[in-house]
Amino acid sequence: MDIIRIEIDLWRCSHLKKCHKIALLIGLITSVAAIVATVTTVCLLHQKKKKEDEELEHYLDCSIQ
Repeated sequence: MDIIRIEIDLWRCSHLKKCHKIALLIGLITSVAAIVATVTTVCLLHQKKKKEDEELEHYLDCSIQ
């Protein structure tokens, strides 16, 4: 009985280590995806603001002339 119990305990420990590694990997991938999404959003907003500033400058230049 003790041998069976030891084998089950070893299997549970091994199974938990695998689950821990999978959870860690999923967390890492999620973190990277969140960082990439944030950087992309900041870049797009910066480009949009730059484009709006250029359009406004062009409008003001045309309206002055």
